[in-house]
Amino acid sequence: MHNFNFKSNYILDINSNIKNDISSKYIHEVADIFLSKLGVSDFSYIDPKDQITYLDFKNGNVKFDYFYEKIMFDALKGDNSVKVKPKVCVTFDKRVCDKLNVDSGRYYNIVSLK
Repeated sequence: MHNFNFKSNYILDINSNIKNDISSKYIHEVADIFLSKLGVSDFSYIDPKDQITYLDFKNGNVKFDYFYEKIMFDALKGDNSVKVKPKVCVTFDKRVCDKLNVDSGRYYNIVSLK
C-alpha cells in the first residue's frame, strides 16, 4: 500500500482519542442526515488523512493508485458497468463546495468518476 502525502490547510484531522467521538457524534451524524436528504444512503467516509483537495492536484501529489486504493477498492463489476459505493469527504473549504443546499444552508459538491 502506498503512503500518500497530501497537503491541505482545509481538511480537519484530529489526532487524539476524541477523534472518533467527534466524528461519530457530531460531524458524521450531521453529514449522514444531510446526505440522506440528498438521496445518498450507502456510502463510506474517507479518512481525513487520505482526503485530497484541488491543492493536491495542483501540486501533482495525486497518483492514479490513490483512486484504486482509496476510492475504488470496493468496485463491483457488472455486465457493462462498474459500481463504486460513494465516498464522502468532510471539509471546511468552501472553495471546493460551491453548491448551496437552501434547506440546510450547507455547502457541498459532488465529484463523479464517469
